[in-house]
Amino acid sequence: MKTVFRDISWFKDVLLPVVVTMLGVYLGILASDWQDQQRERELKQEMLRQIYREAQSNVQSLTNSYQYHLQLKDSLETWRQQQLFRGLNPAFLRSAAFTSAIHGGGLQILPYDLFHQTASIYTGQQKLDEMNQIFLGKLVDLFTNQGEDTGQAIYQLIQIYIVDIVRSEEMLMKENKALIEKIKDTLGNELNKNEKD
Repeated sequence: MKTVFRDISWFKDVLLPVVVTMLGVYLGILASDWQDQQRERELKQEMLRQIYREAQSNVQSLTNSYQYHLQLKDSLETWRQQQLFRGLNPAFLRSAAFTSAIHGGGLQILPYDLFHQTASIYTGQQKLDEMNQIFLGKLVDLFTNQGEDTGQAIYQLIQIYIVDIVRSEEMLMKENKALIEKIKDTLGNELNKNEKD
């Protein structure tokens, strides 16, 4: 048995293969971690680009609705006298990028302040949509159950709705614009590069 150990070069036959194997495993783990970080970075950037585009679209929709609702609020009495009403024109706000990010688990990789700001905006959008649905339901009720004072009741309902909706749209426009700026700051040149494509 002593002859077996004498013939073994401890460094060449034992330690070198172990060190080479451990080094190979370590390098493999490093490469895998690097790839995971790259995938996560690309997912984060794509998710932010989609939310950025969605926020821009929502700002445009809110701006259009807000301008009309502000005008309607300021001239509600004129509408009543001259019948200038063009419908309510609620803002149709998108949420596909945010919903996809939630269901895909992608929001976990966002910095908390950006996640919180984004979630707050989409919660506000949901509340705006709910307010629109409640208002339209009440309006349909008034039209289907007409009485002597239906015109006055519709006028009062629209007046209340317009005050609330203008305030909500203004807040959401400001929040979406702030989110757009934060995403621009976060993505920097990555956003500009993909907007050109």
